[in-house]
Amino acid sequence: MQRLLLVTTLFLLALTGCPEESPVDTEEPKEEPQGNETPAPVCGDGEVTGNESCDDGNTEDGDACTNACTVATCGDGVTRTDVEEGEDGYEACDDGNDDDKDACTSECIEAVCGDGITRTDLEEGEDGYEICDDANDVEDDNCTSLCLRPACGDGILQESLNEACDDGNTDAYDACTDTCQVAICGDGILREDVAPDDPAFETCDDGNAIDIDECSNACRLPVCGDGIVQAGEQCDDGNSDDDDGCFNSCEAPEPTTGVIDLQSFQHHTCALFADGAVKCWGANNYGQLGVAPSTEPYATPQLVEGLPPVVELSVGFVHNCARTNEGDVWCWGSNRVGQIGAAQNADIDTCTDNDVACSHVPNKVEMDTKALQVSVGANQSCVVDENNELFCWGDNALCQLGTGGICGEDTDVRWEPFMVLGMSDSNFVAAGAFFTCATVSDLQTVRCWGSSIMVSTGVLGNGTNDSANEPMDTNTIANVSSLYAGAGHVCGRQDNGNVWCWGGNGMGQVGTGEEMGIFAGVSEPALVLTGTMDMGRGAYHTCAIMKNYTLKCWGMNMYGQIGGGEVAPGGQGTDQTLAPTPAVAIAGVYKVAAGEGHTCALTYSGKVYCWGDNQQVQCAHEEEDMSLLPVEVLGL
Repeated sequence: MQRLLLVTTLFLLALTGCPEESPVDTEEPKEEPQGNETPAPVCGDGEVTGNESCDDGNTEDGDACTNACTVATCGDGVTRTDVEEGEDGYEACDDGNDDDKDACTSECIEAVCGDGITRTDLEEGEDGYEICDDANDVEDDNCTSLCLRPACGDGILQESLNEACDDGNTDAYDACTDTCQVAICGDGILREDVAPDDPAFETCDDGNAIDIDECSNACRLPVCGDGIVQAGEQCDDGNSDDDDGCFNSCEAPEPTTGVIDLQSFQHHTCALFADGAVKCWGANNYGQLGVAPSTEPYATPQLVEGLPPVVELSVGFVHNCARTNEGDVWCWGSNRVGQIGAAQNADIDTCTDNDVACSHVPNKVEMDTKALQVSVGANQSCVVDENNELFCWGDNALCQLGTGGICGEDTDVRWEPFMVLGMSDSNFVAAGAFFTCATVSDLQTVRCWGSSIMVSTGVLGNGTNDSANEPMDTNTIANVSSLYAGAGHVCGRQDNGNVWCWGGNGMGQVGTGEEMGIFAGVSEPALVLTGTMDMGRGAYHTCAIMKNYTLKCWGMNMYGQIGGGEVAPGGQGTDQTLAPTPAVAIAGVYKVAAGEGHTCALTYSGKVYCWGDNQQVQCAHEEEDMSLLPVEVLGL
């Protein structure tokens, strides 16, 4: 029986073969909790355990619970995607830092211009760069809606920057300049964006309001026929009618009607008409306007009544004289020192100043010969007669009559014409304030006499600062056809247009260009200008008409009387223009008259213009006390 069991067992083993080896278990056995220990927490298992602040049972990192099982917060570096904009917890970005000035703010909002936070993480020129951020869309404050400082050319109109336009570019030559001003003719910028048929087209732009220079106020190059009288033109009426008083060549005949001459010296001006009449305006306290003396000046030109037709006119400080074609001389105004040739006890007006005798009615000066030329100074009058003799009358306190002897004593006043000794070959006389000069002989040399002190230092022109009680030869010059005597200086014009000046130069009135002391002078004639056609004297400035019919003036410029469009550098009170300077706003000049603080010019068109001091309405209007640019005189 035992053998049978053994055989059976062996048989069964043979049938099944050898058993396979079992695999080796290399996994470490799990540590089973011992006793009451709890399992370790697993983030994402849906159960908040351990240090987890949340566990939403998923691996989504952009919801309210991160994959680290922490509550999602702005600044954790994970951008939430589970909420819509406007809902609590919404994040547009999350850069994991608390820097409020980069692309993602500390509130997890993408940085944008206008959020009130100025980005500092970008360089100028990079997209999103901000130099400011004022959290508003107001363009006209200190930070634009582009988060840049306002600037001309940014395309934003800022009234606070005084911008009139802003086209978003820096092109200076279009309708909006590079200073953000509307382009206009006269701004000094030549436009390049308009066609020739456009009204705004410019052929030039010199940046000034001078109509007579090389670019008109219409920004057109000057041309005869444009209606603007410019340098080199006597007239320009803007039409092609050759028979209207202005030829198509822009030349004009000398005036034969209306005003033909102007004269001034101090605070009034007189105009001589072709018919021989005279009208005056300005100060009238001595009846110098030809109307009864008055403390109030006249802005409207006044006709001098009782004056026969005259052909020549000369104006002094407070009196005037005129010559008829027959050679008679008539004078009116102050006779305080006999300057109008009336007797000392003549029954004439009483002036407004200290009961001084004067006459607004012209007085005929008694002379035995005919006068060929007349000149009036401050308080003296002189004529060259038909025999080339020189006669003077009036004040002689400073030897300005050339009587010889001791000045200022018994010879201080001459109530009637006195023949100046040594001047029997006179051609032309010019009476100044405290001196007199005249040309003599066929050589047309110059002799002067009178005071050479204070404002008239060096006026004798002989190289000294001496005074003289009789005529003295000046140095250097000859062929002088006309003389122009101011308060303390004198200029002589030669036939070739050269101008020589000498005498007091404290205000630049000699025109040498030198800055000198108030009582300094130039004691010999100095050549100061060439190319002149005519001149006009003032008390402390002189003007010359150039061959192109424009003006140049020099001397005192306290009131803009030089005509440069401004007072002397530094403003009113600084009063020197040392060398001949163009009068910029007038051309086509036929005659010029200079007073003390003003200047007047007669144009070929027959119009009269004045500028400078107007306190005594010597510019013939009542609008302002000073006119820097020419104002037309009405009522002539």
